[in-house]
Amino acid sequence: MEKMTSQKLRFGLFVINGLTLFVLTAHYIGEKQKMFGKTKHLQAVFNNVNGLQLGNNVRYSRINVGNVNGIEMINDSTVIIGMFLDKTIFLHL
Repeated sequence: MEKMTSQKLRFGLFVINGLTLFVLTAHYIGEKQKMFGKTKHLQAVFNNVNGLQLGNNVRYSRINVGNVNGIEMINDSTVIIGMFLDKTIFLHL
């Protein structure tokens, strides 16, 4: 009987540790991608976006304020960029 209780306890601790690790990892990744913060979606039209990739940082006055979440080519000289920006940055504009 004691062996069974010991196994259940070890299994329970294993599950708790696994869930804790999963939650911390999801929080860390979400924090980097601005998934859990208050953000605002913004689209802008550009003529030249050489080297721009999905996930790149959006900077304002040398401060990271969001990231690129979409790139859509309209024609040879027009590109629409989708961005998620921190809502707090709009208070300073």
